[in-house]
Amino acid sequence: MNYRKVFLVIFLLGVLGSLNAQPLPFNREQEQKDFPEIYKSERIQDANIFNAYKSLSSYGHLVQMAQEDRMMNFERIKDPYNPNALKRNITYTPRNTYVRYVKESAELLLIGFGPLDKVQATISEKVKVANANNIPAKEIQFGNRGGIELTQFTFIYDPKDPKREAIGSRRKTVTLFFDQTNQAADAQQNLALSAVVARVVNDNFIEGSRNIELIIDPSPGDEQLEDVMIIHRENNKDAQAISAGMMRNNGAYPHRLRFKQRFYSTFLSDFDRLYTLVDSYSQRDGEAYNESVILELENQMDY
Repeated sequence: MNYRKVFLVIFLLGVLGSLNAQPLPFNREQEQKDFPEIYKSERIQDANIFNAYKSLSSYGHLVQMAQEDRMMNFERIKDPYNPNALKRNITYTPRNTYVRYVKESAELLLIGFGPLDKVQATISEKVKVANANNIPAKEIQFGNRGGIELTQFTFIYDPKDPKREAIGSRRKTVTLFFDQTNQAADAQQNLALSAVVARVVNDNFIEGSRNIELIIDPSPGDEQLEDVMIIHRENNKDAQAISAGMMRNNGAYPHRLRFKQRFYSTFLSDFDRLYTLVDSYSQRDGEAYNESVILELENQMDY
């Protein structure tokens, strides 16, 4: 055996691996000049995403409703015979979905990605690299905001299996966090959408595999998506972080456009529709009562 050749192969593989692990700097301005149509398509997707954010920002009142439901649930556990504890603000949700009130924390949002300190260090490193390349990425700060979480659950089936037996599951979640923009006691509390967190979990029961993706936009109110951070973990491997602003957007690798066009824009639009249904369903009981009263009054006009 030629040990010198073996050593050389191992050395080259190690060098190539370290090179591939490093971010590749590129000139965004030159890339935009070279591929104007791709950048034009990206701006269209940006507008679609901002419109979805604008619509999602109107559901801040659902946070308090979900919080009250959570508190009522504890009251119902303590006193199951209390009729007031049976009331719920959000009773109905779309098919295969559920809603809950959440409190922002790294433990909640980064669950499933491994040790928290290691994951947060990975994210911080990506932010530093992006900033060094003039990409305005932001540190992900986990505060103490209240939010509402909407999850859609589906089973995964093997298309070749005539029995249609489930081989896995997929959970898609969008969590909305809001800040109060007016703290005056005698003024209306205006809520502003301050963070959007999307999560996709794919479990394959047959293969015993799991893929988790987390997309965090720490500032959905601004007019740029350079600070969006994507975190991915496969099975028990170390979690990896990707800065959306550092993705290439050229003819060979239109990754930033593909992320926005084929996933994020459609994903947010789907959840905007689901949140709209949740909001409409939350008004269902009150509107039904109004309807019954009106019908009763109309019956008084019969002679």
